[in-house]
Amino acid sequence: MSRFIIKFAAIAGLLMSVSGCADAGPSSPTGESDALPEGVAAQVAGMFASLDTNRDGAIDYNELRSSGMTFNDRETGESLTGEAAARAWMERFDPNGDGRITQDEMLAELQRLLAEGSQ
Repeated sequence: MSRFIIKFAAIAGLLMSVSGCADAGPSSPTGESDALPEGVAAQVAGMFASLDTNRDGAIDYNELRSSGMTFNDRETGESLTGEAAARAWMERFDPNGDGRITQDEMLAELQRLLAEGSQ
């Protein structure tokens, strides 16, 4: 199971349920869920609308840093804030390292966490 859990006021409960949900969507031939629970994409879209302050279609480091987002390490219980949280978000959700988190990247990581949590 993933070591990190992400916290944001509007989706904290949602992400916690995603990381532990076993029957959240249709299963692939391998038995892994390949869909997020109903409503997740809409909630992620709402989060993006509030975080993407320059309206360029992605969330960058500065937007994360100024948002007040936190990033919690479930293993240590440490709650990262400010620059440390922004770095952790970028590490988790920016797989191509371009310094921008797109909505597609966020959804893909959430799907990965869901599949990991159902194993």
